[in-house]
Amino acid sequence: MSKQTLANIYGFRAKRGLLGVEIECEGQRLPDRVTDKWTIHNDGSLRNGLEYVFAQPLTYDQAMEALDEFEATLQQYKTLPKMSYRTSVHVHMNVGDRTPLQVLNQIILYGIFEEILVDWCGPLRRGNLFCLRMKDANSLPSKVKKWARNVQDPQILNTDHLRYAALNMRSIFVHGSLEFRSMRGTTDKTLIRKWIDMLMCLYTAAEEFEQPNQIIEQASAIGLREFGSMTFGRDLWNELIRENPNWQDKMQNGIWLIQDAAYNYEPLEAIEKVGKAGKKANVILDDELVAGPGEGLRPVPVVDWQRPPRDAPRLREAMNMMLRENMDNHAWQVQDADRVRDDF
Repeated sequence: MSKQTLANIYGFRAKRGLLGVEIECEGQRLPDRVTDKWTIHNDGSLRNGLEYVFAQPLTYDQAMEALDEFEATLQQYKTLPKMSYRTSVHVHMNVGDRTPLQVLNQIILYGIFEEILVDWCGPLRRGNLFCLRMKDANSLPSKVKKWARNVQDPQILNTDHLRYAALNMRSIFVHGSLEFRSMRGTTDKTLIRKWIDMLMCLYTAAEEFEQPNQIIEQASAIGLREFGSMTFGRDLWNELIRENPNWQDKMQNGIWLIQDAAYNYEPLEAIEKVGKAGKKANVILDDELVAGPGEGLRPVPVVDWQRPPRDAPRLREAMNMMLRENMDNHAWQVQDADRVRDDF
């Protein structure tokens, strides 16, 4: 199994830290300065608003400290935030030091739960043109499937068409990160932290699968509820589905949308073998592939976050046995690839 990272394959340098946060805020008495962990930008899409952005990627613990500092600054300025439909919170997760398999697993896991996650983020985020879900644009899972077939080709995901997806995959080539855009506008640090924790659950769960199709098969083998609890932990999972009575239908739809990508994955070593046989993969590097801030830093994976406790055991042998017993009867079969429509 290839251990090459996205930074190695695409020729950019991974940055230090893991998380980036952007908070769009409207209102009165907005701070013009926070701490050195933050930068402030004018945003033309906001009315009397500002955007507060991490000055650089931070570790999980540093990110929590930055959110504490942001809250304290708002209190100091006696800010009266107004969170309209124009505001949102974006979270970046650095993936430059991750393998294509780990990133694809993370995207597939997110795709399965996307509709439930976006529902939790707020009713104004559903169908929002600035954070389109995979169910809103069938080209999104189609792009993921194409990339799964040829992870060496950056042009598949390096397109402006993906910029306003709820999961912005083009950000890999701009910031070296996956950008999650679906969180509603808020200055509530507890809510933002909970959202980051949910995304961290997907980040760490992505490391546990040796093939993307195992994600689909595990969900089928153990059931949707148990799979959700194993992925997020009991407390976060219960919060996600507590006020979402149709969560099972939404999760099944997410599986249907993303399963083609899971079953079309070509490992990097297989693609390289084809290249050596005289059918060289078409790899075109873009000018934006070279990172800006942080250039020259080697990949430093720093994850100090701890997953919430789970109910179900994660013994690989036990799970493999369950998969073998249920393989012939799993509920979701690969759909005809022609049914996935590419709108772009």
